[in-house]
Amino acid sequence: MKHFALLCILFILVHFSTQTPKYENCPENVTKPYICDCCKVTCSLGAKGDLNAIGVACPAVMCAPGSIYYEDESKQYPDCCGNCTKIN
Repeated sequence: MKHFALLCILFILVHFSTQTPKYENCPENVTKPYICDCCKVTCSLGAKGDLNAIGVACPAVMCAPGSIYYEDESKQYPDCCGNCTKIN
């Protein structure tokens, strides 16, 4: 059971290490707090010189019966957004 728990933790770590968010016009120190599976974060300077960050993620998808939701997290936004695939 202990080995199974360690294996689950390993899979979770691998899952989070494969996340591929897309950052546009963001300094390097901004890229760390915005962790998401599949998103785009766009940074810009405000009128007072402050940094604005806007995040956009994939839409929520409800698959029809007989299909499953599949996403490719090895790709970058928007190609990593999932779609419904029919079960054979």
